[in-house]
Amino acid sequence: MLVAEIQTLLAPGATVSHNVMLPGHDSETNRQIDVLVQQSVGQFPITIVIDCKDYAKPVDLKGIEEFEGMVRDVRAHQGSIVSAKGFTQSAKTRARKANIGIYSLIDTEPHKWQTKQKLALPAECIFRTAGIGFEIVSSHMYPMMLREDFLKTLL
Repeated sequence: MLVAEIQTLLAPGATVSHNVMLPGHDSETNRQIDVLVQQSVGQFPITIVIDCKDYAKPVDLKGIEEFEGMVRDVRAHQGSIVSAKGFTQSAKTRARKANIGIYSLIDTEPHKWQTKQKLALPAECIFRTAGIGFEIVSSHMYPMMLREDFLKTLL
């Protein structure tokens, strides 16, 4: 459900559905889709399928290959997997070559570095220990600006 909510925010003009069935063209059977994103670009309907994995271990090569077959079977234009435990190196390589997006969830529990202010950013903060480096990586489609007073609260 969280992944569907995130997709709704990332693609406000799309129809985002959770836990739906799509017909498999090659398998001739219905296929379960965790998150389905549908949107028209001009006169072209676009279909994106997202599989959510909450395994105890990282998704492996076999998991990527099974998902790739399902994406082809339902004739989706794009497929992505979200994994709570990440992906093995061979899975990452196969996903890249198959044009399958892979994403891992990031722990958002309270940490000592958080400020008292409410903060909501579509970003990942990366801290480096040597020399106290600080980096913010944004996945938002618009340029991100940080106010000077916000930066002072972090230091």
